[in-house]
Amino acid sequence: MGICARIVTTALILAVGAVFISSPDDAHACDFEAPPPPETALDDAAAVFSGEVTSIEQVDDDPGQQYIAATIDVDRSWKGVDSSPVVVETHQDEATCGFPFEEGETYLVYAYSEGTPLTTALYHRTRLLERADEDLEALGTGTEVTEQADESANGDDDFNPGILVLVAVILSIIVATVMLLRQSKPGLSEFEDSEDDYDAGDDDPADHRR
Repeated sequence: MGICARIVTTALILAVGAVFISSPDDAHACDFEAPPPPETALDDAAAVFSGEVTSIEQVDDDPGQQYIAATIDVDRSWKGVDSSPVVVETHQDEATCGFPFEEGETYLVYAYSEGTPLTTALYHRTRLLERADEDLEALGTGTEVTEQADESANGDDDFNPGILVLVAVILSIIVATVMLLRQSKPGLSEFEDSEDDYDAGDDDPADHRR
C-alpha cells in the first residue's frame, strides 16, 4: 500500500472515531437519585408553590446553555413566594435534567435559587399537581396567593445595563467632537482676521495717487 493510501486510510479511521466520540448520546436520559421526601425538599428549596404555566419562552442569556423560562400563575405557596406570577428556569432538554413544563398544566414546584430567577430540574420534587398527593399530604394546605407581582419592578429588573454603556459612548463622542471644533476655531478666526487686515491694508491705488 502506497504512502498516500495509508494517509487516506488513517484519516478516515480517525474521522469515523471522532464522529462516534463527539456525537452526543441523545438516548441517555438524565441520571439522578430519587428526590428527598417532601419535608426535606421543603427545607432545602428556596420556594415551594403550585400554579399553572401560562407561557414558556427560550432564554438566550448563555449561548452555551439552553434554558427555558416558565411563567407560572401561582395560586398557593408553602415557602418563598407571596405574589404571582413567578418565573422559573430549567434546562430545555430532559437529557440535561430539564423539567418538561407544558403550557396550561398545573404543577407543584420545588424551586431553588442560584441567583435570579428561580430554577428547577428533574431531580427535584417538582411534578404535576395531580400526581402530588404524597406531597400535599405532607406539606399541608399552604397559603393562598392573591397578590399580584409589581410589573414595574419586573421591568426594572429587565433593564439592560448595556444601554448605559451605549449612552456613555455616544456622549463621549459628542464631547470629543465639540472639543475638536473649539480647538480648530481659534486658528480659523486668526485666518479670518488676517484676511480682514490684508483687505483693510490693500487700499485702492487711486487713493494713493490723490
